[in-house]
Amino acid sequence: MAADPVADPLVVAGSAGVTDVRYRACGPSGVARLSGLSRPPPGRSAYVTAKSAQIGLTRAWARELAPFSITVDTVAPGFVPVERHADVPDDARQAYLASVPAGRMGTPGDIAHAVSFLASDGAGFITGQRILIDGGRSLGS
Repeated sequence: MAADPVADPLVVAGSAGVTDVRYRACGPSGVARLSGLSRPPPGRSAYVTAKSAQIGLTRAWARELAPFSITVDTVAPGFVPVERHADVPDDARQAYLASVPAGRMGTPGDIAHAVSFLASDGAGFITGQRILIDGGRSLGS
């Protein structure tokens, strides 16, 4: 069963103490590419609509929850080859790679580092943002 791209955006991580409880809420897009919103593929209007809703929800929650020291951000990874992408043809991978200015595919670690930072106290003043992790692909050619 596939994850619902709108209903699954929230991950709450960490608390700093008993009297000063602070939460970081990060809305990762999971395996879906939010960066695809700038270049939506044909026939994917439902996907683009769901991702747009997720961004709107992130921004609304950020506004509503900021007074409680809760931050909400969305992580938008580019194509990260993992097990579920084993059937992606090599020519499709190479075409994607050719469109990435960084010259490499992303890794799960790239995404994990960003999410870890957003869940840290160091990101306490970042909220309502969509963080693109796509090696510059969303910048266009």
